[in-house]
Amino acid sequence: MRIFKPMYRGRDGQMHQARKLYLDFRDHRQVRRRIPVERCRTEKQAERFGQMIESLVVARHYGQRPDRGLADWLHGLPKSTLRKLAEIGLIDGEYVTATIPLSQHVADFAKWLTTTKARHGFARSPVYVHNTTTQVEYIIDACGFRLWTDVTKAAVETCLGKLDVASKTFNAYQASFKLFGDWMVENGRAALSPVKGIKPVRWTRKSQRRALTQEEATCLLRAASLGPAYYGMSGVERGVLYLTALETGYRLNELRCLTVGCFDLDEATVCLGAEHTKNHMEAIQLIKRSRAEQYRTFLAGRAPDGSVFSMPGDNEVLAAFREDLKAAGIKSVDDRGVKVTFHSLRYGLASALDRTRATLKERMTILRHSDKGNLTLGTYTTLEAVDLRGAVERLPDYPWPPAIKQAAEQQPEARKEVA
Repeated sequence: MRIFKPMYRGRDGQMHQARKLYLDFRDHRQVRRRIPVERCRTEKQAERFGQMIESLVVARHYGQRPDRGLADWLHGLPKSTLRKLAEIGLIDGEYVTATIPLSQHVADFAKWLTTTKARHGFARSPVYVHNTTTQVEYIIDACGFRLWTDVTKAAVETCLGKLDVASKTFNAYQASFKLFGDWMVENGRAALSPVKGIKPVRWTRKSQRRALTQEEATCLLRAASLGPAYYGMSGVERGVLYLTALETGYRLNELRCLTVGCFDLDEATVCLGAEHTKNHMEAIQLIKRSRAEQYRTFLAGRAPDGSVFSMPGDNEVLAAFREDLKAAGIKSVDDRGVKVTFHSLRYGLASALDRTRATLKERMTILRHSDKGNLTLGTYTTLEAVDLRGAVERLPDYPWPPAIKQAAEQQPEARKEVA
């Protein structure tokens, strides 16, 4: 080991002695290294620095973790020195992590979520990335964490226990922070995650949802089609949105991802890519032949990559849906506490298929439900598109929203009756 001030040639061509001290030593692999001696103003302090480095080399050589005194000394070193020691291999990445603010780790975590793919092979949605990072940041702020070494299981559990949210939301916060902890470990930023052992809580749906009857669905379509614009969506557009949900079973976020190119109107099908569906499988839904011609008029003149519906945020869509329910005279919550939500439109498709006497296999295929491992239905029973076509064609003949609007404009008295 040698501590010295190196010589260098200046711009004037003369040799000068550097102001900074350097340590020359051999690491645990007997490779000669040279690192700057940071924060040491005296030779005695520099010698102490060299002794601690030698102790670190010995511990690394024998595969031992630094003792308490050596660990405390490492935590006091500047970030640049820790990174240099980590590059050499004398310390693990956790010592570098200890000096980086958690806010920087969260920013890197968000970037990783955005630029990588999830286990299902598709990129994560911006909404998922936003929600996950927001939940992680909330826990960090609520617990007062500044560095990764501040994170404890007890503090996180206490913070989560104070959340006044439903059990499902509680588990979402917990899962987000556990994912962040796993990411820290897998990327070498921490040796272990203190929150790995936190268990989710059981949850049950507090309120029940019901399907809309055929009469209620018809009233909803008429109320929406003749209603005012809400959040940038015209009444007719909302009516077509509801009708599409009623006849295809697509969920709210799946409807948001529909483009004009998803519609094959010659074959009367709608195809949504696997990256946009809940089960991450391509969803090809049949529509009625007569309905395909109506969609052709509705989508005429649009670019193939254009969105079918100009939908605002989820909260705004649901608010407009509640307004249309009110205009249709449908209670969003009945006396028993049973709710009518946007997902009730998908329930309506299931109920309509029951009324058409569709087989269980046909209902499962159209609704894109798994069979929970039932080999009789899943493996030994197959359906061709022609089999499903009959079930789809037997669905109720809901009114076409643009036609409702056109008829009301031609007969003002009919519009008053609906209102």
